[in-house]
Amino acid sequence: MAAEGSDEWVKIMADDFTATVSKRILLAQADSHLAQLVEYALQRNPSSPEVRLDTSAAVAAEVVAALRQGPAYALPAGDRRLLAAVKHQLDYLGLQLQPAAGEQHYLVVPTYDLATNLQDLQRPEKYGLLMYSSAARGWANRAGPRYPRGGLPRPSLSAAAYDEYSVMVVAGVKGQQARVDVLDLRTWRWREGIAQLQRPGKDSRGVSVVAYEEKVVAVGGQAAGTVGDDNEADEAQQQQQQQQGGEDEQESAFSQTGVREVWSYDPAANAWSSDGIARMPFGISRASPVVARVSV
Repeated sequence: MAAEGSDEWVKIMADDFTATVSKRILLAQADSHLAQLVEYALQRNPSSPEVRLDTSAAVAAEVVAALRQGPAYALPAGDRRLLAAVKHQLDYLGLQLQPAAGEQHYLVVPTYDLATNLQDLQRPEKYGLLMYSSAARGWANRAGPRYPRGGLPRPSLSAAAYDEYSVMVVAGVKGQQARVDVLDLRTWRWREGIAQLQRPGKDSRGVSVVAYEEKVVAVGGQAAGTVGDDNEADEAQQQQQQQQGGEDEQESAFSQTGVREVWSYDPAANAWSSDGIARMPFGISRASPVVARVSV
């Protein structure tokens, strides 16, 4: 085998970290910012090109691992700050992670409320998680992660995948507390000790969760005492208020029963807080939040 010239390798440096990576690998994504840095380094010093990353040694090591391993690379787990820093650096360098062979996205729907009586509980196909993939073009029921608390499952209200391995489910309501459970997709087990969502003076029925900026955000609900086991009376009263009053009165009626506070869950601290996001301009009873990427 012919020996490769020194210009076939490029040093990647950050703090006290140094590694050599093949020029072929570094230039594979030709439109990336990293490829531009490598081209500049080759022009400046062809015999010993170096690229210094403005990041920590730990993050630089992950970037090099992602370059070398390609589809086999997995983002770091267990350290959310490192994970966020690695994602930021990969995005800054313009590097797109290649999906591992066989990896695909699933549409996951918690189906706790399908079990309506004890007889149904003896039939595992009646509850669990419904999963859909575009590759299979069909639904499958993953009955393995049974309801973690035992007994008759509570109705599932909302769910959000807030990282590569975790799905949070708002699994039921009891007064001012929404039952929160987290499914670990690596072990297919429910995690223990997850902080519960408790909002003083607010009923959690109608609350919905969405993943936003490394956290889970809970929006919506109603003032305590305005929601019973049967919502029909409340809905009829609201409709009557709409018919009798103008727009201002209608908005006031809904705002008084809705929730303005927005609560967020920090996985690193395992805690809920209402301090991170400003209150909404008016109360929302039933929410369906989404996260959109907008170019500015």
